[in-house]
Amino acid sequence: MTRFYSNLHHKLGLAIAVGMVSLPAWSDSVVCIQDQLTRKIEVLYLDPELALPCEVLYDKQEEGSQSILWRAENAQGYCEEKARQLVQKHRTWGWQCSEKVKIKSHVSTLEEVTGASTKP
Repeated sequence: MTRFYSNLHHKLGLAIAVGMVSLPAWSDSVVCIQDQLTRKIEVLYLDPELALPCEVLYDKQEEGSQSILWRAENAQGYCEEKARQLVQKHRTWGWQCSEKVKIKSHVSTLEEVTGASTKP
């Protein structure tokens, strides 16, 4: 059994090294604020576990306007780079930009953690 996991670990490491398995490099959205205006720049993935295909969403929140500015199906890193460039442009225009961290939370019950019933 140990040999199986060792072999699997080796193959997974090799797949990552040659680019067969890739995870998105842009996991959070960026919110830019200037005066009373807010802009949200976000890279969206069709499959959250893969970097492609992707889209760059530009959300003008107060105006209720959303646009997909760029898409990529074959060029890994394209959406992330375009999003970074757009954030940098906003900063040079005087916008204050910061990452909006997505927090995934799960509250476990005592039953889930211990497997024991809490009912008498």
